[in-house]
Amino acid sequence: MRRSDLAGSKALGDRFAPLAERTQGFTNLCSYALLWMTRRQGAMYNTYHNGRLASPTAGRGINMATMQKRKVLIAECEPDFIGIAEGALQDGYEVSVAGSRKEGLEEAKRSSPDLAIIGYLEPRGDSFKLHEDLRECFVTRHIPLLVVDVSPEEHARKGWRRFEGTRMNAEAYLTRPLECAELREEVERVLETVAAEAIDSKEVLEQIDSVLKRVERIEKALGSQMLGEQAKRNAVQAPGAQPGA
Repeated sequence: MRRSDLAGSKALGDRFAPLAERTQGFTNLCSYALLWMTRRQGAMYNTYHNGRLASPTAGRGINMATMQKRKVLIAECEPDFIGIAEGALQDGYEVSVAGSRKEGLEEAKRSSPDLAIIGYLEPRGDSFKLHEDLRECFVTRHIPLLVVDVSPEEHARKGWRRFEGTRMNAEAYLTRPLECAELREEVERVLETVAAEAIDSKEVLEQIDSVLKRVERIEKALGSQMLGEQAKRNAVQAPGAQPGA
């Protein structure tokens, strides 16, 4: 290839650089939109009002009686804590209970709860494994998680390792003992935080459409420039010369 052709290729590469940047921006935006849709679909269902999201600051002012009950899954094998949790959430929430890792994952897939509370499960380590199951499964990865540790004096007897609890990919972490009011307050806080982070889907789609249109315009403009550059190079080649010789 001639040196002039190499220079021409570099020039074309420089011209296409803006397109690559725009395309990468579009790809990033699409990736973000997909993450948002899978991660926030549960929260979006309960926070939309007339097609728009409620104000992120509305939070505690929401009247639960006027809304569809939010679903909360409790994964726990200790009857005492299950009683506390059900008492804390009996008003305004639809509560389901799973007593094992397998039941927890199956119930999460079936009911798609707005929040999952992960407590103590047997055998040892199943709480952490359930958290991994929920995060790895496409159907459940959007569900916010609230981890409730056993009391410190029970760590050795029950085999719960606090560092594993705090290492879970969860929205919140609590340690027992705790009162009904404390648990309910934390559940509400997590749900409000998730709702506040959600984005209006119409706005996301409008942004994607706008970026796509800009990419298309750039592609057309650079395509025309590339044809013009090629025509110029063909015109200055000596008669009878082979392209790329």
